[in-house]
Amino acid sequence: MGGRARTDRCKEAVPASQDATKVVSDPGRSHVGKGTVRGCSTTGNHVGENGRVVRRLVMTLIAAVAVGGLVFAFSGPTQEEGPGMPAAIESVFPVPGNLELRQVKIVADLATGYTGYLAIDGTEVPEDEIQFVDALNTVTLAPGPDSDFATFEPGSHCATVFYRQIGQPRANSTSYRWCFRLH
Repeated sequence: MGGRARTDRCKEAVPASQDATKVVSDPGRSHVGKGTVRGCSTTGNHVGENGRVVRRLVMTLIAAVAVGGLVFAFSGPTQEEGPGMPAAIESVFPVPGNLELRQVKIVADLATGYTGYLAIDGTEVPEDEIQFVDALNTVTLAPGPDSDFATFEPGSHCATVFYRQIGQPRANSTSYRWCFRLH
């Protein structure tokens, strides 16, 4: 076998001037452990250890980016109050600008002392298809199976809540309109 024996019985690297094919194809040659060749410590650059460290750092970075992407993807608009929302309206759902499922409930949460009704895409919702919960002051679209509002087509839609103080005539209603997308 090429190479010279050292005093500690470990082999030195084969010089370029010698034929290394016998050393490479030696079936008895094996990798015993990190930084060793046949039980002898190696000197110089430990590429295997550095490669593992780099690989771990890259995998950690990829995992961190993936977690960050998931957090970003699922942290859409959480505030239901949009800019310019009147004080009489506490929140609306779907959140303005959101992309929602077509089965979504359309709700306007009014401040205490207010009542109202809804219009969807410019068409007023009949009173028998609106659920108003006095204790919560919520106006919710609750269409029947044969209603024009039972299903919505995919795309952009706008809802309008007409609200007024309880006891005031319907003619005194003020409106707030918000738009959202359905898929």
